[in-house]
Amino acid sequence: MTRSENVIGFFIVFFLLVIIGILSYFLFFQKTLDDEKLYQKIKVSYEVADYPLCLDLVTHMIVEYPESKFLNKSLIYAADLLYIRKDFDGSRNYVQKVVTSKNVTVEEFVDGVIVLGKILREVEKYDPVTVDYLENAYLKADAGKKTELAAFLGYAYLYKGDFQTSIKFFKNSVGEDAILGPAAVYIAQGIYSDAIQEYENYFSYYAHGKNQAEVVEKFHKQAYYYATVLKDSKMLDRALTYFYKVVNTFPGNSYADKALYEIADIYYKTKNQPNAIYIIDKILDNSNPECDPAAMFLKGQIWYELDRKTDAFKVFQDLSDHYPETAYGKRAGEWLDVIAKEFQYN
Repeated sequence: MTRSENVIGFFIVFFLLVIIGILSYFLFFQKTLDDEKLYQKIKVSYEVADYPLCLDLVTHMIVEYPESKFLNKSLIYAADLLYIRKDFDGSRNYVQKVVTSKNVTVEEFVDGVIVLGKILREVEKYDPVTVDYLENAYLKADAGKKTELAAFLGYAYLYKGDFQTSIKFFKNSVGEDAILGPAAVYIAQGIYSDAIQEYENYFSYYAHGKNQAEVVEKFHKQAYYYATVLKDSKMLDRALTYFYKVVNTFPGNSYADKALYEIADIYYKTKNQPNAIYIIDKILDNSNPECDPAAMFLKGQIWYELDRKTDAFKVFQDLSDHYPETAYGKRAGEWLDVIAKEFQYN
């Protein structure tokens, strides 16, 4: 073979290699670039809460790039947004694809299971399959995600009724769940004083926590309920303490007027009429009329027992005029008849 033929042969081989390289780029490398770009779009659409676009892009990833290394991460975004939209079955289906994938990494497995933990906490129901995944992920996760998984396991065992195991996991969690989880356990056990203390701890540590409104409502509900239990058990001093917690912690809540009435009633029962009248006037001075009939009736009784029958008559008259159809209004009419007769005889 002549020198010129060798040169020609070299250029032919070189040219073929270039062609093969170009084809390989478009067939393989460019495809990798395309699925990475698609993944970045999925990530951004999720972060800006454009959920319909995100789901469409994930569907495109599943169809066009079923072997992509970005597929599992994309499925996790889809699962989480479906959880946010409360499509729990759809969310679980995406997570199942992730955790059973032959190419799943530890990080992807843990992130997928975290979504299952969110669902379990939301539905408040023990699920042994989810718990198996949670415990597996808990063993594999790094320190940061382990604390999040601990909270989910705490809730899981709470829903199962295994309070000891639940508390154990909550002790290994951090953040708001480290307080709210034990509070839920104490309520389930009927240990209301400890639950209320946990809520007060929450207000101290998380003055602007993401669960603030929900915790405030639970605090007032549990404090009011526990106070009524104490009152019914004749533990009146302790009952006063918890009724005052309802009134003074975030004033103006939906339980405040009812708590004020119970406070007035305790003062009445313990013969502390001046304090009872003071509390009743606070009830009648605010804009919430819910407890007004009961408060007016109690005030009328107190004035009568203090032999201030003219004042009692006026209160019962106002009660009868303003709330005639209520049980207290009807009873006020009976008291008016009694007092009127006493006036006649005097």
